[in-house]
Amino acid sequence: EEEEEEEEEEEEEEETGSKISVRVWLGSEFPQVDIGDEEACSKYGALLFQRFSAATGIHVEKELVAVEREGEEADEFWDLFDLG
Repeated sequence: EEEEEEEEEEEEEEETGSKISVRVWLGSEFPQVDIGDEEACSKYGALLFQRFSAATGIHVEKELVAVEREGEEADEFWDLFDLG
């Protein structure tokens, strides 16, 4: 069941200056995708967000969705944890 997949989406705080609204994090525990393959991660992250969007009714333009791969997270991703 796809519900077992861990997906992390964070709304970007305005203070970071980024236009990204949602971040989908993919890590090594995702057997469905090789996190070393950037293109595969982008496609899989988009699919996960589509499923999330369909389930919650939250819609965001695809240009505002970023896929973060374990070990290659952007500084803005980590700033979200500092911002709470």
